[in-house]
Amino acid sequence: MADGETLAFGQEGREYPLVTLNVHNDAFFNNIINDGNLGLGEAYMHEYFTVEQGSLYEMLDLLQLNEIDKSINSNPKLLLSIGARRLKDAVKGKSHNVRRHYDIGFDIFKYMLDENLAYSCGYQINENDSLNKLQYQKFQRIIDKLRLKDGETLLDIGCGYGSFLIYAALHRNVQGIGVTNSQQHANYANQQIKEKGLADRIKVVCKDYTEVTGSFDKIASIGMLEHVPRKEYKTYFGLIKKLLKSEGSALVHAVGCNAKNNDHDPFIQKYIFPNSNQPKLSEIAHHVEQAEMAIIDVENIVRHYRPTALHWLHNFLENKDKIDNKAYTPEFYRGWEYYLCCCISAARYSDSAVYQVLFNQSHLNEISYERI
Repeated sequence: MADGETLAFGQEGREYPLVTLNVHNDAFFNNIINDGNLGLGEAYMHEYFTVEQGSLYEMLDLLQLNEIDKSINSNPKLLLSIGARRLKDAVKGKSHNVRRHYDIGFDIFKYMLDENLAYSCGYQINENDSLNKLQYQKFQRIIDKLRLKDGETLLDIGCGYGSFLIYAALHRNVQGIGVTNSQQHANYANQQIKEKGLADRIKVVCKDYTEVTGSFDKIASIGMLEHVPRKEYKTYFGLIKKLLKSEGSALVHAVGCNAKNNDHDPFIQKYIFPNSNQPKLSEIAHHVEQAEMAIIDVENIVRHYRPTALHWLHNFLENKDKIDNKAYTPEFYRGWEYYLCCCISAARYSDSAVYQVLFNQSHLNEISYERI
């Protein structure tokens, strides 16, 4: 405590992580009481407290295990502030909000992500899998689920730095297009495509996904749906239906919600992904059905997010000195660390999900007897 007092909580002998906090400013307590996780995150950003024993994400684990968020989320003032922020961000538009996150300095992603800059949950097979391996295993799993074949056409909606599209082109003789609304992403991806000798088969374009035309055998959309406003779900899935060939298949990979109430984290909304959504499986299924497509397979790989985000956190902290410190404030660094720790904890102890939903363009399409 700021006045030197020491407080202890919990029961000895319980198999919970031992975490010791040093509270430097008593505003820490009001922050949490008034603003929940938003207040806790801002308290960490402003160094109202430090973690002296254990780790920041272990502290968040303890809060999740004790369901502290349920009591705090009932705060009407906090709920109103979240609603007001979401309304303000909605007026600005979805492209502004997505670019605000993804167009931050390239160095952040360069030193945090894997060698191909994949920014979504990987897939762990062995406990000691590297971050590169986590991402490659996810890509291969998606290719296998889609049953992507040589000679087919592939569309990647929300392709980021083009990592999945490039992986697919390296492992299958396909023609493909990736779509992103970040010019930074498109420029980097096309440079990588050129260097790998794939420019005659694939490319990345910077445009809104609703502007895509053509016809494709397979469509993947990895980490994109979270940034699509709910009012556009009909458009999103309707466009996939329209762009798929009659025998085509699509896979949507998205961070989602696996609970009755779909509450949005106020810290993430304010500082990381303004106006983002975590769709329920029921919402995804509804819109796939309304578009008259056939759901073939559903998998929740949320547990794989913890090892993925642990790698991100390790890389970010290890390489912090290499990042341009003139471009970011100390509050930004601590806020980014807090965000990554939220991801780590939520993947294990919250009602978050990471859904991979595979569906065919038509109910008439053949369905394999084997599940990937």
